[in-house]
Amino acid sequence: ATVQQTSLRVTTIVALTRGYVSASFDVKAAFLQAPLGPDDKLYIHIPDGYDSPEYKGKMFKLKRSLYGLRSAPRRWQEELGNTLIKLNFVKLRCDPAVYLGPDNNIIVAVYVDDSRVYAEYENLIHDLFTKIGEKYDYTVSTPENGGEYFLGHTWNYNRSTRTCVIDRSRGINDMLAKYKMTDSKPKPTPMDKHTELEAHGKDEGHPEYKSIVGSLLYAGRTRPDIAFSLGQAARHCHKNGVPHMVTLKRILRYLKGTANLGLTLRGLKDPTDWKLCCFTDASFAPAADKSRKGTSGWMISLGQSLVGWGSKKQPVVALST
Repeated sequence: ATVQQTSLRVTTIVALTRGYVSASFDVKAAFLQAPLGPDDKLYIHIPDGYDSPEYKGKMFKLKRSLYGLRSAPRRWQEELGNTLIKLNFVKLRCDPAVYLGPDNNIIVAVYVDDSRVYAEYENLIHDLFTKIGEKYDYTVSTPENGGEYFLGHTWNYNRSTRTCVIDRSRGINDMLAKYKMTDSKPKPTPMDKHTELEAHGKDEGHPEYKSIVGSLLYAGRTRPDIAFSLGQAARHCHKNGVPHMVTLKRILRYLKGTANLGLTLRGLKDPTDWKLCCFTDASFAPAADKSRKGTSGWMISLGQSLVGWGSKKQPVVALST
């Protein structure tokens, strides 16, 4: 399991509210750290270079997991989870990738081989890293050694102001360079309000269309302002023409002018007030869509922080608004 983005934002708000310190660590060659059980029978062909006659016609039995195995991610999660449980951490039922310390004063959120840690005291993080280091090789990212770079985003975690700004400016600039949009003219909005993307009649598509959509989906983790326009463009990955590509590139041009914007998370003013606020809206029978299915959009906030959002095509035809 990997931590859900909503869970990651909520745990960050909890940490900010309580005034916790933060750190991130990355386990090196994580999938190779998961040993196989005695009943696991996995074999590989003899690798190139083993030319000895004694290996002819034989196969090797794996003792540890390898990158490329379907079960490798699951085995690594079980390995790390068991390690944390032995340290008296408890796995949350709402998100099995989030672990709570024995005294409820340290939180670990796991995303494959990257983990984010919040704790009441720095000594708690130091003790955890010491015990983790006894089993695995890892690297640490903290504000003291160049800033926290976690999951492709920069986390500007400020304990004194109890705010955390998450941005992907580095990744956005790299994305613009990759798709040759560095010198493009920025746009003030991600989508023209009069644009209605119709289904493309021909069975064709731009060779980079899916790649751009994938890159934008990752950038959208901290950019709710592109959720609707990206959702509209992503519906036409299988068949797309010039209007669809123009719409997609407009999002890139919008990001060029707003690359430094990020998602700001704030600690709660009242530590006892954990109320969620949800806003939702929907379109009705859009003319450009022959299926007549509308689009739903929603935003969920905790305190002054946005923790969840989305834009999605409705599965059925609505009879009214």
